[in-house]
Order: sequence, then C-alpha cells, then structure tokens
Amino acid sequence: MAVSDAYLDYLKDLLSWLPQLRIKRMFGGAGLYSDDLFFAIADDGDLYLKADGQSVDFYLDGGSEQFTYESEGKLSRMNFWLVPAEVIEDTDALHRWVSVAMDAALRARK
Repeated sequence: MAVSDAYLDYLKDLLSWLPQLRIKRMFGGAGLYSDDLFFAIADDGDLYLKADGQSVDFYLDGGSEQFTYESEGKLSRMNFWLVPAEVIEDTDALHRWVSVAMDAALRARK
C-alpha cells in the first residue's frame, strides 16, 4: 500500500461533509474515520469503502472491486470495496456510497 499526502488532502476536501473526519496512516495506506467509525481505506490513489454481508451486493452492482493485497506470497482480501471514478465525481452518488459504508461500520461495531 502507498498513499500520497496530496491524495489524502484531496480526500479531506472531498469528504469534508462528514463529521469529525480523521485520517490515520497505516501500512503505507490510510484508514478513514468519521465519529470514530472506521469506514474506508485509501491506498495508491484509490478509495475503498467498508462492506459487510448486507452491503456487498450494493458495491458489486455499482461495478466495484474488492480490496486485495499480497502478503507472504498469498493474496488476501479485505471487506472494503473500490469507489469507481464515476461515483467520486458524482456528489449524490458518493454520499450514498459513503452512507452504505457507514452503516456497515455501525453494524460491525455492535
């Protein structure tokens, strides 16, 4: 994972409507939090949103791809899904996608 300071600044502006938005660097990428809910990962110029069993079909239907990484020669998957460029560019769509991620984060907290 790698993420630039410029991309993180871009995400802060893009998601400025979220309450208490916080970005924490981790493993070369970054975790995004709102009201202490971990709802997204930033990696290598991409944004991935949290999913669960109730929301994964939403992301699949939207043309998303699951976050993967390689560790010790093995491909691993995390339950975070790529936000397509067309969603990033559409404020209403981005709000819907982030809302789905926040709901998944709330369910995971319980």
